[in-house]
Amino acid sequence: MNNPPAFPLSFVAHPTEETFVAKGMTLRDYFAAQAMQAIMTRSPATPFSNVANYAYEQAKAMMEARTNGL
Repeated sequence: MNNPPAFPLSFVAHPTEETFVAKGMTLRDYFAAQAMQAIMTRSPATPFSNVANYAYEQAKAMMEARTNGL
């Protein structure tokens, strides 16, 4: 799976009911959120759209490194 859930959750409320699954955010979104926090700490005056774009570029690189086993 290239972009798995970051915090998956599944449980059965009652044995006769269906399993409830909450996938949560993706791992890519989680990486981007972490990168965004670091960027905002170092450059708080940077426009949010620039920060978001850069954070997702970093997340993409992290996902590629993860896939390549680096």
